Amino acid sequence: MVSELLCPECGGVVGATETTDAGPPCKCFSTESISTSETVADLPPPVETAVAKICRICGKDVTGQKRVKDNTGYYCVPCAKEEEKKEHGGRVRCKVCGHLTKEENLEMYEGAKMCHRCRGERLALQKQQIKRLGFKAARTREEWRRILGMVALLVVLLMIMAYGFLKMKLK
Repeated sequence: MVSELLCPECGGVVGATETTDAGPPCKCFSTESISTSETVADLPPPVETAVAKICRICGKDVTGQKRVKDNTGYYCVPCAKEEEKKEHGGRVRCKVCGHLTKEENLEMYEGAKMCHRCRGERLALQKQQIKRLGFKAARTREEWRRILGMVALLVVLLMIMAYGFLKMKLK
């Protein structure tokens, strides 16, 4: 006795062409789409369609460009930054510590924009280094820099004078 195979999706009899005592035929796999003369190997390969990657905010095509993707779609980089600002209430991240702060509170220090806390920590670290070296050592270092600068200026002036002197002698 051969039992019929029931489809878990629709509850129909798999492979049946008409209604029997076991139930109606399965409708999940339609045999009408593939004729009996064609087999799966004879079918052309599926054509891949290019998915357009469009920014959800400005509508710009971001295919092949830097972009951000979330569960709602794609964003171009400027729109993603604006979205992040809106999401964080107009606050931006400090480049040093990563904490959120208002953009007005960021200050340039040593070539980087940083928050008040990071700037204070850097200043405190510099003060500790000066204390460790001692005030006198820091003072003499500054004096040496000043002296070397003056010596370099003097050498340049002497070279200019020597060039002028040689130019007058050759005429």
